[in-house]
Amino acid sequence: MELKLAKDEKIIKEYLYSTRAQKGLGGGKNSLEKKLIVTTRRVISESKSELTVIRKEIPLEACDYITSSYSKQATSLIGAIVCFVIGLIGIIASFVVKDEIYKFIPLGVGAILIALGIVLLVLFFIKKSASVEVRIAGKLSEHSLLSVGSSNMGSRKKAKKIKIIVDRHSSEIMVNEIGALLIDVKAGNIEAYEEKEEPKEESKEEEKKEEPADDREDYREE
Repeated sequence: MELKLAKDEKIIKEYLYSTRAQKGLGGGKNSLEKKLIVTTRRVISESKSELTVIRKEIPLEACDYITSSYSKQATSLIGAIVCFVIGLIGIIASFVVKDEIYKFIPLGVGAILIALGIVLLVLFFIKKSASVEVRIAGKLSEHSLLSVGSSNMGSRKKAKKIKIIVDRHSSEIMVNEIGALLIDVKAGNIEAYEEKEEPKEESKEEEKKEEPADDREDYREE
């Protein structure tokens, strides 16, 4: 189910902005990748898995208006730091209090706050939600001709079997450069977006230089 290109058509850029994993029959996971593909002639939205593929495309000439949005959300690092500081103060205060009954109060509060700080810190590095959307429209249509997007923000209690991962790096690049990319491709300025091919290593036989002939004269004693 590979994408078929027309004659003299080539892919300029691919944005893998989202992956959706869903548990299927037998407990296995069916991974669905979402891409926005820009070629020299088309803009293609592709949703592809091992079992299915869905593509929507529009000709490059019809891309006149672009609306894009990107937002990200992460657990506050400041909240984790505050919990650590207050929790540490509580533990230190428990050693200052001489009363055996009341010393466990700041100790317990401090331990709870430090545990909460650890949870917030783990969520800060792991649970990074994001939302991305790109809409492309033409001059003769008020509605978008092509729309792509994905989001894993908010609660999804009803969809526990579905895991959506938004590639924050790829999504941010897509939103920031898609407009300039389409303008450059229309104008034929695609050198900056083409991947440079690494020079092939020459064979050892070609790398070997021919040793210069010995031009020294052979002197003989008479």
